[in-house]
Amino acid sequence: KQCRSIQILNYFDESSKQECGICDVCLSKKKTKIDVSSRIISLLNEHKILSSLEINSYLGENENEVLIHLRHLLSRNKIMINSQNQYKINTEI
Repeated sequence: KQCRSIQILNYFDESSKQECGICDVCLSKKKTKIDVSSRIISLLNEHKILSSLEINSYLGENENEVLIHLRHLLSRNKIMINSQNQYKINTEI
């Protein structure tokens, strides 16, 4: 669960908090992020409008993880949120 570069540096009593982004651990984290985000997009394409609780129940993921992905998708203008805190695909791009 920890970046291989950080593990090696810790072994040699050096410290680093920055992950390398290219080891198997870092790549699996990136893949998981992409996978959850793409599943959220698929759900919204299918159901049109969903709340974060509904999205979480469909995905069966950790609620905080889903919220992180929703914020990420919002920041990239992939999705929108309405006044009832429901998410939908951003068609205004």
